[in-house]
Amino acid sequence: IALTALFDAPSRAQTTAISLVQHAAKDAGVTTSSSLTFPANNTAGNLIVVAARSGKSSEVFSVSDSVGNTYRQAAQIDVSVDAPAGDTLAIFYAEGIKSGFNTVTVADSISGATLRFAILEYSGLASANSLEAGAAAQGTSASPNSGSVATTANGDLLIGAIMSGEERTFFPGSGYTIRDQIPAPPNTKLMLEDEIQISAGSASATASISASANWGAAVAAFRRAANAPPPAADMTLSKTHSGTFTQGQVGASYTLIVTNSGGGSSNGAVTVTDAVPNGLTPTALNGTGWTCGLPSRTCSRSDSLAAGASYSPITLTVNVAGNAPSSVTNTATVSGGGESNTSNDSASDVTSINGTSDTTPPSAPGSLTATEAGGSQINLSWVASTDNVGVAHYHIEQCLSSRCSNFTEIATVGSNPISGPLSASPNPSYFRDASGKPIILNGSHTWNNLQDWGTNGTPQSFDFNAFVQDLSAHRHNFTLLWRTELATFCGLPSTASSPPDFTVDLHPWQRTGPGTATDGKPRFDLSKLSQPYFDRLRTRVQALNNAGIYVGVFLFTGEWLNVYRCATDGYPFSGPNNINGIDDSGGSNSITMTAPNAITAIQDAYVQKLVDTLNDLPNILWKVS
Repeated sequence: IALTALFDAPSRAQTTAISLVQHAAKDAGVTTSSSLTFPANNTAGNLIVVAARSGKSSEVFSVSDSVGNTYRQAAQIDVSVDAPAGDTLAIFYAEGIKSGFNTVTVADSISGATLRFAILEYSGLASANSLEAGAAAQGTSASPNSGSVATTANGDLLIGAIMSGEERTFFPGSGYTIRDQIPAPPNTKLMLEDEIQISAGSASATASISASANWGAAVAAFRRAANAPPPAADMTLSKTHSGTFTQGQVGASYTLIVTNSGGGSSNGAVTVTDAVPNGLTPTALNGTGWTCGLPSRTCSRSDSLAAGASYSPITLTVNVAGNAPSSVTNTATVSGGGESNTSNDSASDVTSINGTSDTTPPSAPGSLTATEAGGSQINLSWVASTDNVGVAHYHIEQCLSSRCSNFTEIATVGSNPISGPLSASPNPSYFRDASGKPIILNGSHTWNNLQDWGTNGTPQSFDFNAFVQDLSAHRHNFTLLWRTELATFCGLPSTASSPPDFTVDLHPWQRTGPGTATDGKPRFDLSKLSQPYFDRLRTRVQALNNAGIYVGVFLFTGEWLNVYRCATDGYPFSGPNNINGIDDSGGSNSITMTAPNAITAIQDAYVQKLVDTLNDLPNILWKVS
């Protein structure tokens, strides 16, 4: 075993007080673990660098010491050019070290390899976030080169570790000073060198060797104390769910929690994005302090998060498809906050999904009737079958013989998914879907299936699931999601079932104030769209899509504006009801507006939000007005 222990300092001029305090090196022979003690006590706050070379590739090094410092890898490479066994070369470091008498132990994972390593202590370096960059390369020549790193501040310490597959004499790269050679020249196989980089920029570890050989080279750049950035945030994410999901389940949920695992507070926007897998349909996404959107499945916020703290949880609510697989993996990511470590930004939750037990046999469809609808068409209707998990479809067959002993299937009707958006059919009596199948739309709607309507200033919620079930039960494949722009209807005909006023809630624009609108609620801010409105719109269009129902989505609805207006209607585009200086002036007018202007800009933003919210769904027909 060759052991050296030297005390010296860098020979180059420095821009800060970086000094080599002490170092030692060891040729440990064939072993999987070896220890080496510093000649003198370490000084608290300094930096330890450990360079190791093993005579086999694919080694996993571990570095520890007797005072409990934590070691991190700065650079590592498998030197496969040194056939047949290869080599492994690595640089490790411990920053902000503890004081005291210290023994460093290097262990590797593969037996039968020769271990050589060096330990070095430096002062004047950052005690946290000290590593700026690392790189490594391999080749066959007499001029090893680690490849370049880019430094951002003057005065970095550059550490070079260079190995040769054969015994050679090493000469330092330009500007470098050799610190250790193991074994001693001319039989060296591992060389350590350092340099203070005067000016920031590109840097690499280079050397010359006495003859061409297979080599590996690594470089690590460490920040001096004056260049050390403040401790950085490190945003991490956890994602969990409760229990086992079930096919067809409504309202299953995930919980996402963002934690700052770094040493400093976050700075700037933090965004969480959930890549909901096939088989799950998101229906709600929210969390206290978060701004969330369903179409993008993102939540964001910009308030600073202290080190070690967590934001309030985000809840993602999903419906489970009836044909969902037995297991799905839901992955989400967090980004932003001024973090530099992006390797731990994702979280995945493997979710088991149970099948729904089919416990009830379907009843037979009944009361089949046929009605002639022309020379080439017969309309069929029947009472649907019932089943606890639903009937997938009905087969319609045509009799091919006088005694009906032979049949052929001519159609399948049932809960088949919608096939793409509708387009015009060559036959003007029909639409057609993406598969080319002719489609006839028939259906019904009710006024309050999107916005909440009520009397005496109290809007009532609407049972949308029951509405969809009723449409399906009556074999409807189309409905409207009606929207009115009035906040209050005034002067409706008064009957027992139709009161003289209606209050409408949930509009596309936020009611933020300041000030009160004519209906007694906060004034609208027409520059701020209301995310809950668009979340509900998407959820309900998605539910209709799942039921095989097309839907007409209103862009604008001018109906009733000249019939049920009054001084207390809260209409968003009347001057007293918004904070944006927009006023329709009331009455019946014909106005030609130049574009762009304030009103068209508001309309453009609203229409763009509608398109972004729904454009990926195949069951939409846009109703302009």
